[in-house]
Amino acid sequence: MIEVVAGPALPRALQGSLAPVVRAIGAAMGPDGRLALFDMGGRTGRATTGVAIARESCSSGGLGGIAPTLLKEALVQVERDLGDGTARLAVMVGAALTSGSKQVAAGIDAGHLADALLGLRGPIAAAVQAVAYRDFTDEAVARAAGAPEWLAPVLARAWQQTGPDGAVELSTMPGFGLEESAFSGFVFDALRLDGGNDKISLTQMDDVHIIAADDIISDFKTLTPVIEGFASKRKALLIVARDVTGPALTFLRRNREAGVLTVAVMKPLDAGPRAAEIIEDLAIATGAKLIADRSGQALFALKPSMLGHAASLHIAGNRVELRDAAGDAASIALRVSQLAAEIRANRYLALDREHAERRRARLLGQWIELRIGCGDRDTTDRALANARKALASIRLARREGVIAGGGVGFDQIAMALEAPDAPMPEQAARRVAKDALCAVGHHLRRNGGHEPFAPNAPGRSDLHDPASLSKALVDQALSVAAQLLRLSIAVVKP
Repeated sequence: MIEVVAGPALPRALQGSLAPVVRAIGAAMGPDGRLALFDMGGRTGRATTGVAIARESCSSGGLGGIAPTLLKEALVQVERDLGDGTARLAVMVGAALTSGSKQVAAGIDAGHLADALLGLRGPIAAAVQAVAYRDFTDEAVARAAGAPEWLAPVLARAWQQTGPDGAVELSTMPGFGLEESAFSGFVFDALRLDGGNDKISLTQMDDVHIIAADDIISDFKTLTPVIEGFASKRKALLIVARDVTGPALTFLRRNREAGVLTVAVMKPLDAGPRAAEIIEDLAIATGAKLIADRSGQALFALKPSMLGHAASLHIAGNRVELRDAAGDAASIALRVSQLAAEIRANRYLALDREHAERRRARLLGQWIELRIGCGDRDTTDRALANARKALASIRLARREGVIAGGGVGFDQIAMALEAPDAPMPEQAARRVAKDALCAVGHHLRRNGGHEPFAPNAPGRSDLHDPASLSKALVDQALSVAAQLLRLSIAVVKP
């Protein structure tokens, strides 16, 4: 049976369905936030981020699922594009919808109010710029994003070491601990193909020559004398190709196991076009001629002068590090600029953007890996999620400065939006925006054990939020609220 809801009942229903989701997300906000528990059919699950809580709260259909679903979609987009801010966005959307519904009930036309909310982008940008500053520490930004006290300085130091073009990669480790690995050479991830047992598998080689082939090698044919020349001179050789099979792989395995060859044969862990990109990065980093149809270089025509070189090679699991690679500086710089353009082009495609950022960092040798263990899986996952948000916030803060954290900056922007002489419905829209902005501080102060409506609570004014992120969150919150306020009729299946 189809249900049609219109009139005053619709905004009340939307507000009512969104309120418990916002309440749960708000309770998880900030350094003093708590876990949200949810039923998983026989066991209890936990969620700590705005997106995770929204996903678990948006399973209902019908009228009650409209507002939570729209909120979830907005949070997913923000997490993908900005890396942080989902909880702040959620509480602002909830407060804006509540305040906007009151304005509509008081006689303001919903459509005109929605238009006026979207028209506040200019005043909000000016207000953010007026309260922004650049005197801050990366550690304080990390703590404002939820990084634990013990982890915030580590993240700040790692980001400072890698710089804006580098990368800090995060992963988990069992038990308790923190491991940091800094890499100064070219790094890529690959699978070994040469077989052999652990005693004879090479993990360290010096004075390494490199063959980079974006091709499947099944038979060396005329290349065999080149390889045998390496064997006679006891030189180390690394072969990286899309794959090595058949007689070629058998030849390499037999000679290496017999102690004739000092060779490692690998293929990238990535597949398809990404494998081709990694192999080409390797060729550029080491000065090798790329063996590929697109480069016009064939394997049968390979000469020793076409091989790349590195002072040393270290293999740990699937990770390969080449130190003091002999790539041409101009070629590497050109590749880095190409990757920068790719990153800009994929700014709204998180996976593609992150893949390009990782390649750029590894090509530059500006890459750090942090492995984090907090005992149990839930605590470790939460620390990892907060660490990722912290790194994203540091990067954004370094671009355009910060505003005061702990909700203080949002309160300052709200005060700057006050305009008692503004005409209706702009004045009503400014009131809605002010309520949305102040909601951030209300939740953070309450989570910290302070009076929610007492601004500038002690102990939080030393935190900083990225200015560009904060502006984007306010814009997005008012956009979602405007979308919900425009709804005049809902046709749903109960």
